[in-house]
Amino acid sequence: MTKTTFALLFISLPLLAQASTPSWVQDAWRSANYPAAQWYTGFSRETLKANERNDATTALAIVEHDARKKMAERIVVNISSETDVKTSGTTTHRGGKATEELIEEFIETIRTSTRAEVIKSEIYSWHDKKTNVVYAFAAVRRADLAAYYVSQVELIFQRAENIVSEARYLITLGKKNDAINKLAESRRNLDECNQCSQYLNLLITVDPSGTPSKRLQNRETDIRKQISAAIAETEQARMAMTFYVTGTETIEGTATDIVVSRLKSAIAKGGYRTTDNRAEANYKIRIEVRACNISTSGSMNFCYACVRAEVISTETGKSEGRIDFTGSKVGWRDKENACRKAFERVVDTLYSRIIQDVKIFK
Repeated sequence: MTKTTFALLFISLPLLAQASTPSWVQDAWRSANYPAAQWYTGFSRETLKANERNDATTALAIVEHDARKKMAERIVVNISSETDVKTSGTTTHRGGKATEELIEEFIETIRTSTRAEVIKSEIYSWHDKKTNVVYAFAAVRRADLAAYYVSQVELIFQRAENIVSEARYLITLGKKNDAINKLAESRRNLDECNQCSQYLNLLITVDPSGTPSKRLQNRETDIRKQISAAIAETEQARMAMTFYVTGTETIEGTATDIVVSRLKSAIAKGGYRTTDNRAEANYKIRIEVRACNISTSGSMNFCYACVRAEVISTETGKSEGRIDFTGSKVGWRDKENACRKAFERVVDTLYSRIIQDVKIFK
């Protein structure tokens, strides 16, 4: 669900003390000094009733709100006449109910906003004590709106670029899975960025030249290329890692080859390479698996697999991490099959533990 939201920083300039009529009260002056090609404006006036004459402050607040609303209407009508804007899942068109809802949302945002965001909007108000008429004038420059929308998209793109930089740094630390996750997050943020298209649509409306929006679109394309290149780089680095897997597996003194062979397959599925030549490997994974806690109950035999593993750098000879755990209890009619099944079941756990606990995989 996409909601179009505007936030304006209003500079309130009440002119209560002016003796003469301010220039902005005149239609001709406003047209000349706030041309529609450069500004969105709203003007309001109200004659105070007899019971309101002693409460000019409240009356000024009312016309200020009305002037802001009229300015908002001009912006929204302009937007909805040039491009579709979605709010609450409904496409807004000129004169439709959704347009009215968008205007009210805009006004409410202005009224309640305390974030004081970038836009430089103006609100003037004046009380003519002689005639007991209150006036208000609101204005926002198109260029300031455009700059605001550009800044919002730039912030989103900067976050995406920061994630790419962080992913590249993770690669240097050997944390290739974390790098892949970061890059996927960056791409997902761009794919799901409703605000990006929202701000770009608004930018095209307030700056019909299309120059800023085209520049931002080109930057988004460039960021996506950076993400694709970093993913390729990460995958290449990960595939360059080669592992030599060795170890001993015994069921009551009898050697087996269950865990080692299956662990090699798991490593290959994870995007890494294995080798039978220790000299070619970057890391050696040494495992020890034995059948333990064997028991019998009636016609059933039960067995556990007790597992120890260590990852060693072949370059430095140093241990990168150790793992020690006991698998789940497995029952079968004969003892050997119970233990073999127990060995098969620990492979996924062993691989997951290596991925989680050994820093070269992170």
